[in-house]
Amino acid sequence: MRTTFGGLHRTTSTHHISTRHRSIRAAFESSWQRLSRDEQRVFAKLTVFRGGFTRAAAQAVADASLTVLAALVNKSFIRFQQATERYEIHELMRQFGAEKLVTDADLGQRRNKNIRK
Repeated sequence: MRTTFGGLHRTTSTHHISTRHRSIRAAFESSWQRLSRDEQRVFAKLTVFRGGFTRAAAQAVADASLTVLAALVNKSFIRFQQATERYEIHELMRQFGAEKLVTDADLGQRRNKNIRK
């Protein structure tokens, strides 16, 4: 059993478990592939936040719409804490998304063409 990158490579030797569930990384990757490209882009950009973020911060940093934030909550990529009105990302998911942001240059591109420099 190996434990690289915050445990994301931890694997099991149980053969009756599907391949996508044999490691945390494989489970995250399988879920990642089910996100739309816009959801992937927003989530990857949100990983710059440690300790949570507000809707306004998500909009400013990741150009995140309420629709995409809701989709990420529904797909368990982020959590919304009603008491504080803040979103949170589990640390292992944050690390996974941060890695995607670094390895996929398209995710770092700002999509909103209406923004003037």
